[in-house]
Amino acid sequence: MNQNGHQNLPQTEAIVAETEYAGPATEIKILTYNIFIRPPPIKNNADDFKDERLILFFEKMHSYHVICLQEMFGFMSHRKSRLINHAFKSGFKYWVASPKPSFFSKALIDGGLLILSRFPIVSSRFQEFPFGIFTDALSLKGILYAEILIPGADPLHIFTSHTQASYFYDGPQILRMSYYTRLEQLFICREFIEKCLRKNMKSLKETVIITGDFNVNGKCPDLLDGLLGEDVLYAQVCNLRAI
Repeated sequence: MNQNGHQNLPQTEAIVAETEYAGPATEIKILTYNIFIRPPPIKNNADDFKDERLILFFEKMHSYHVICLQEMFGFMSHRKSRLINHAFKSGFKYWVASPKPSFFSKALIDGGLLILSRFPIVSSRFQEFPFGIFTDALSLKGILYAEILIPGADPLHIFTSHTQASYFYDGPQILRMSYYTRLEQLFICREFIEKCLRKNMKSLKETVIITGDFNVNGKCPDLLDGLLGEDVLYAQVCNLRAI
């Protein structure tokens, strides 16, 4: 990890395999999904039917070329490895994931981000968020980037992230803390996206897709109208077209 907090993922995190894809890409199907595979012993009921839902996901994933997942945690579980192995056998020969926290990290578990691709991932980076609050602080949250080489087309630049959740207990102050933590994370996302594109994007014709579970409604949900009002900075950071 460099001094700016950016991490170029090692070979163990960005898997590359020899493969061929028949014909040029005329249509690319991309899925972004919070798969809700939280690490044990976290659960809402029973075991959240994690294994059953994972099997159902195996049956559906073949319909896509690129899959971006959030909450696909690897901590204390083999489910992430099972998914990657099944994906590899299904033609997703390339993947990149958010890293495990280091020994000195304040986080206890990985960030749960995973990008699977049928096409070669030629570059990848991860930017961790410097802080989260409440239970979100236990996860090494951040934003994950992959540059994907599309046969017969321009490269695809894809990002995925999972930002701070909103917490509602103990009154509006808690919600306000969640809100501004998430806002700061969105600013970090925007800066990271700009840096990655300046370094790797060769033409304005190349496609950029930003995916993830942002825990946000850019139009400002009714719940926040009276509490936080219209926030100009919030509107600006959500308008990613301005990048």
